[in-house]
Amino acid sequence: MIRPFRLGDVFLIQRLSRQSTRLSLVRTLLYPQSPAWAAIKTVNPLDGAKVTTYVLKQQGHQLARAGFIQMQKRPDRPEADIILLSPALDTPTGHPAIWEKLLAYAVQEAARQKIVRLFVEVPDQPLPVNTFAHVGFKLYKHQTVWRMSANMHVPPLDHDGYQIRAARGKTHGRSRNSTPR
Repeated sequence: MIRPFRLGDVFLIQRLSRQSTRLSLVRTLLYPQSPAWAAIKTVNPLDGAKVTTYVLKQQGHQLARAGFIQMQKRPDRPEADIILLSPALDTPTGHPAIWEKLLAYAVQEAARQKIVRLFVEVPDQPLPVNTFAHVGFKLYKHQTVWRMSANMHVPPLDHDGYQIRAARGKTHGRSRNSTPR
């Protein structure tokens, strides 16, 4: 059975969040918070973030026993982002059947809330891509992120008054220490 988060689910969310897949890199880096806290905050009607959590709990099913999905509505637009699914597919308790059930339910709930577009940043791996495709998601944009090797020398570049240069020494360490691990 899949249903919206209740306070009694907090321990399940906390346990499963250790093996979750975060699907929004920008949100994870800029607004790090535990999935359990994001779920608890939805109980507050004044919460502007509007992260919705749906929980799957069923007995007797071998593959899909427990999991949860979180999605966040975009402000002032009929759109939402799927930001987390748990358990991750590469964990012992993870299975595409869990994700497919949760995704199908989230799509139905989004339509009920008059959300017309759902977005998600899917890792470029066959299993997650195929799992989302089975539920009806289509590829919208492909993005590749490259990182320059630290020992490569590149002269600074001036672009519209902003100097762009490779990370080095103290700058590199500061950014590494301020990034969630």
